[in-house]
Amino acid sequence: MLEVCEAQIQFGAADDTEIPIFGGTKGPEITKSLLGIRSSFRKHIQDLSNLSYPILDAQSTKWLEDHGKFKNGIKDLELVVVNIMNTAFATVSTIENGVEMLEAFSYLAKRDTIKRNLDAKTSALFAKFLSVR
Repeated sequence: MLEVCEAQIQFGAADDTEIPIFGGTKGPEITKSLLGIRSSFRKHIQDLSNLSYPILDAQSTKWLEDHGKFKNGIKDLELVVVNIMNTAFATVSTIENGVEMLEAFSYLAKRDTIKRNLDAKTSALFAKFLSVR
């Protein structure tokens, strides 16, 4: 159940929680993709909420299957976020744009995979900054 709670922190922001504003030509596409991730996450949660058996039934092996599907779905969503980040940072042309992108994604990075990707983007941007000094 801890995994469900951690996934909720990353992907299950309330509908009234705003996604950061992403600038540039890919901004609306990034926002749309992130909203799609929220929608996909809600579907995964709904699937876990509509089980035909009590999840505390120690005799049921069905929970392991359903929980496994959920975990695989969350891993897929993490990869989608990483791909969105990679696409977004590929369009960064200035240090200032890069810092804005880092700020926006840092607001969204809660899980280790996404944080590690953000750290790599931070390092790359810092290296770019050092090279132009």
